[in-house]
Formats: sequence, C-alpha cells, structure tokens
Amino acid sequence: MKRATAGIVGRDRHWVIMAAISAMVTLFVGCKYVAAPGGGSGWQEMPGNLSQVSAGSGAHIWGVAFNLEIYRWTGGGWQRVEGRLKNVSAASDGTVWGVNASGEVWRWTGSKWEHMPGALKQVSVGNRSNIWGVTENDDTFRWTGIEWQRIDAKLSSISAGPDGTVWGVSPYDEIWRWTGGRWERMPGALKQVSVAASDRVWGVNAAGEVFRWAGSSWQRVDGGLAQISAASDGTVWGVTRAGQVLRRY
Repeated sequence: MKRATAGIVGRDRHWVIMAAISAMVTLFVGCKYVAAPGGGSGWQEMPGNLSQVSAGSGAHIWGVAFNLEIYRWTGGGWQRVEGRLKNVSAASDGTVWGVNASGEVWRWTGSKWEHMPGALKQVSVGNRSNIWGVTENDDTFRWTGIEWQRIDAKLSSISAGPDGTVWGVSPYDEIWRWTGGRWERMPGALKQVSVAASDRVWGVNAAGEVFRWAGSSWQRVDGGLAQISAASDGTVWGVTRAGQVLRRY
C-alpha cells in the first residue's frame, strides 16, 4: 500500500507530516475517549480515582476517594476540599450535602462544612429545597428545611432531581418513583439510580451494566460502572469498581 505522502517531496512533505502530527496532538491532548470497562465506547476517561462522583451540572461536580477525601472538579482537575465523607451529592444550583463514615450529615456553605441534624447512610440533593436521604436501616426521609420528614418506603439508595423528580431502589433492587404522594413501582432491577430530570434517568445494576430510562423501559448503554451520576446539562459521570472516573455527553 502506498503512503498518503507518496509523490510529495521536500518542504511540502515536511508540512504535510507536521500538519498530521498537529491534528493528532489536538485530538488526544487532555482527556481521552476510551472503551468503558465491560465493553463499548463513548465514555471519556477523566483524571482521578474516586469511589463515588456526583454531577449536578458541568459547573458543580464533586467526588469522594476511597480514603474518604473530598474533591471538587475545577474543569481541568480535582481540587481537594477539607473534610472526609463517604457520600457526597451536588446539585445544579450549587447546593452540596454529604454524609461521613459515622452517618453524620453535612452541608457545604461555600467555604466550610455545616453539621446538619439526622443520621443517614446516603443523601441526594436535587436543589436546595429538594433533599432526600436514606438511613442504615433503609428508612427514607425528606428534608423540610428544618428537619427530616419520614416518608413511607424502604430504600437502599435514592436520587432527587432539580425538577422535583425522585427515584430510588430497594434493598432487593426494585425501582421506585415518587409521584408526590406515593411510590410507583417501575420496571427493571437496579442497584443504583440517578435522576437529572423526569426524562433523564440513568442507573446501574448489580452486574455493573449501565441503563438509561427511555420513558417506558430501560435502554442498555455501553460500558460498565459501579456508580453513576446524571447531570442537569445532559452529561453523565460514573466510576468503575477500580475507581476510574468516566464522563459521557
């Protein structure tokens, strides 16, 4: 097979080669697109190693490492934030809450962490007025602004969106959606679900397979993740079991 530069000599050939190298550098500098573990492509490999990530929007992305250190995405890398949490949740309006290893609940004020009432194993922030959480024994609570209100449900994890949408999964991987007055059983089986809006819901099952809600059923998406977070701007972030951070547009 002939090279594409055959017949080009001297200075012309030099500039062709340099242009090709420049294009390759432009394509691969920074984050790279990879086949996500489990097969498939379209996921962008990001810096860092995290056990959990939360994406409220492109400007509000937080995560925690396996040693419980807290990080905030700056757009080009992860910035260390004081404190230690096992779970963090960031909303598109900048609201950030978290839970530490002792079950204490904390709210980020913009410069420091404020200790909040209650004891949870996981908290989810849709916005400053839509905050939900679950306890170690899978009881479900909603923040009223001054206290936690018990909601009748046994959920192992929960996700609240900025538009008021709330989904959760039970200890048996059953999927439930909050209608405003009761819980509606949804099809499928997931280990964790993430809500960006009523029409943007993602989840992962016990095998690490990734799914997107199509309105009446779940659509399988390439890749394999241990945890997923859907942002209000349409981006989706996730982490693998090994802590690799991935992003998808």
